Amino acid sequence: MDFETHKREFKEQGFTIVRNALSQRELADLEDAALNVVKDHPSASGEDYLREGNIMERDPGFWFLMDHPKTYPLITQLLSPHSRIMSAELIRRTGQGQDDPVDWHDDGPACPSYRELATPAPLMQLKVGYFLEDCLDDQSGNLVVVPGSHLFPEGPPDDLPHGLQHPEAVAVKLHKGDAILFHNALWHCVLQATKPKLRMNIYVGYCYAWMAPFDRSASSLYLRNALSGERRRLLGDFDEPDTNWELVRKVFRGSPELVALGLSGRLATLAKRRLKKAKRKILGENLY
Repeated sequence: MDFETHKREFKEQGFTIVRNALSQRELADLEDAALNVVKDHPSASGEDYLREGNIMERDPGFWFLMDHPKTYPLITQLLSPHSRIMSAELIRRTGQGQDDPVDWHDDGPACPSYRELATPAPLMQLKVGYFLEDCLDDQSGNLVVVPGSHLFPEGPPDDLPHGLQHPEAVAVKLHKGDAILFHNALWHCVLQATKPKLRMNIYVGYCYAWMAPFDRSASSLYLRNALSGERRRLLGDFDEPDTNWELVRKVFRGSPELVALGLSGRLATLAKRRLKKAKRKILGENLY
């Protein structure tokens, strides 16, 4: 699908899908980074639903998603060339244990909501979902959307039947490596994962540069020093928008262990995990 078709589809439907957005190498890097985050989570040993935010602080393996060449050019055209990372989260579902089927909603604050600013609701934030596993049937915890609902004057009502019971609801079918971009006002929910199968996906949210992120108060000194160029600018850690993207905050607000490790230490850790993964693959051990 060409660039202009993606833009037209997004404006008409409220979402667009970029097929094969991630290469096999990129998928492998993300799997490594995701497993690293999961293993440190209190729920890692179980089979329950897991959701972890602010993942850019957790592993360098996620960083390339910030300005990915298959999705970021679309973001600069649809939202703004002057945007920032609003959030970055990892979601794991296993089809076993306790799941968290997400009810119908649109994204954004409630005080006031974006829909109170104008009709139809303006595009204030844009999410990109990257899928690390196939979601090709309705038992995989699929994202469900109502195409064109970003143009509706109201958000989804509280008594709206969950999932595919809505007559216009569509379960989004995505292959491993696909990405979906969607409007903050798009009505969406998530089906319960009932198929015993690992399903991991990553959502990276973008907003205007003058808006506040919701998964952190500020990025850590470690992350700000580790990134450069467009990725550093996308953190948006400046005092005021007219400071020409100067990163003037020098107060550390991150993990002391992370900073102590340093960039070279983090990259060395990533290299060690890749070697371990290669060993498991050679020996035929289960990656998960």
